Amino acid sequence: MTINFDASELERVLHNAANHMTHTAPLMEDISRALLSETMMNFQLGGRPAWAGLSPLTIARRRGGAGAILQDTGELKRSIKATHTNDTATIGTNLVYAPTHQFGAKMGQYGHTAKSPIPWGNIPARPFIPIDKNGDISYDGFLVVREVVNGYLAGSFG
Repeated sequence: MTINFDASELERVLHNAANHMTHTAPLMEDISRALLSETMMNFQLGGRPAWAGLSPLTIARRRGGAGAILQDTGELKRSIKATHTNDTATIGTNLVYAPTHQFGAKMGQYGHTAKSPIPWGNIPARPFIPIDKNGDISYDGFLVVREVVNGYLAGSFG
């Protein structure tokens, strides 16, 4: 009895998997896009769980009245960008007031701008980016990243 084994298909699959593990920029791009999509979904749904409602003072000061929370001008939502390198996936905004909305602030405390104390009432946290109060990825964000990584790994063996 003779058994012949052609290793060429196995070599191709292993080479493809190794290439996927070395050149991870496509994976990082997919992760950053998925996290950006999760962030945009938070704006669309008004948070998950739902963000605290607006105070009467805030409604009176807004250009659009009650409108969608965190979307009076749309500047915050438009400022959020996704970037990546071969080793990192990043989403974020450079607006100085974004952390105040993400994490909340108390009246009189210095906001995340460090320029002046919050002059109005308390601002509840309205997390729009899928991170927790410590700046770590949230559980929902983790699930999205895990799904992207699993898809990437499954494709690397095809």
